[in-house]
Amino acid sequence: MAREPYKTPLGAAKAVHRRMAGTDTYSGIAASPAERLFDHHRVDPERGHFVAVKCANDRVAREAEKILHANGYRGGPGGGSRKTRWVYAYEVTPNTCEKC
Repeated sequence: MAREPYKTPLGAAKAVHRRMAGTDTYSGIAASPAERLFDHHRVDPERGHFVAVKCANDRVAREAEKILHANGYRGGPGGGSRKTRWVYAYEVTPNTCEKC
């Protein structure tokens, strides 16, 4: 059963952090997290350490991203569109690409 989208930025950020704590992590937002993670950032879909959580709207996703960046996650502001509903994160490795 699919989980309801996160309605608060803090709830979404905590959901990401529970899965990614203790790793060198990049976080971002996207309308299509699979495309961003696997095509753009080159995360291995089978062996990579990553997470994507759905948010209620783009505002929640953007604020969750800000919380993660303020707490040491790599990445920067901006990106996404009004269709953005996902905040994602992945472990940075020699095979991933942050600026792709």
